[in-house]
Amino acid sequence: MASLARGAWKEGPPVDAAELQALVPRTMRQLEKKHRIVQAKRDEEEESISRTRKSVLTDQHERRIKGINRRLETMIERGRGEDVIRMVEGQRRRQQDRYDQLIAEEQASSPPAVSLSYLAVCALTVEQ
Repeated sequence: MASLARGAWKEGPPVDAAELQALVPRTMRQLEKKHRIVQAKRDEEEESISRTRKSVLTDQHERRIKGINRRLETMIERGRGEDVIRMVEGQRRRQQDRYDQLIAEEQASSPPAVSLSYLAVCALTVEQ
């Protein structure tokens, strides 16, 4: 195997196609099993990242809404006009709309898939 790693390999005798017919399906099953494992791990990681993003978006949204509500309460206490109160209420609506849009985008995004393509068959004979 060390010579293979060094690139010091040489072409050997042709391999009987009948032998490959038995080995190829087994190799494909092994590759597909590995593919499923990698995809499942990737899906799990992506789900964790998505939960974290949603949590961050929710925390930011709650902080912003609290700030807007404090401003609104202050405006009402100080007897500001209806125009000012409507402006702050508009800010709250826009913040809620932005949050709803970001959450919808996050939920609509799909994790990238790991793909598997069969390109070639290579037979190696390792000699001592």
